[in-house]
Amino acid sequence: MRNALSFLLGSGWWTLWHLVLLLVVPLLIFFARWALYVTPGGGPQGGEAMLAVLMLVVLILLAGSLVSAIVWTAAAPPAGTPRGWGAYGRAIGWTLAIWIGILIATYKLANLSASTEASLTPRRAGLVALLLLLGAVYAANLYALWRFRHR
Repeated sequence: MRNALSFLLGSGWWTLWHLVLLLVVPLLIFFARWALYVTPGGGPQGGEAMLAVLMLVVLILLAGSLVSAIVWTAAAPPAGTPRGWGAYGRAIGWTLAIWIGILIATYKLANLSASTEASLTPRRAGLVALLLLLGAVYAANLYALWRFRHR
């Protein structure tokens, strides 16, 4: 149980960074609740506000991913990789490259989940896929931080 709490909330000063990452969870719940109850053709329903919420989620996760890439490299650089600043540059470069795909997928899935033309089933499937994608990114950040703390 203690290991699970350490994984989710960190320990020592890391708890502050974990709390910043934890801000993503209520924002995702807020977005999911909105996407579940939006009705196509129902007039203004706060789509702009939900876009801002989703952008905030993506920015928090992107910042978290960059920090995670740095601490992942600091924990144990893979064999055969450049040492020094080159290793960190490579980790950040790969993180940003992967995030391009994550951003494209987030845009497509958010667009599908809030679509006014799609029926209920594809909208729900888009929402579930979006939550799984962002949840996987959140879990990857937690794992990278845990790996750094337990090196």
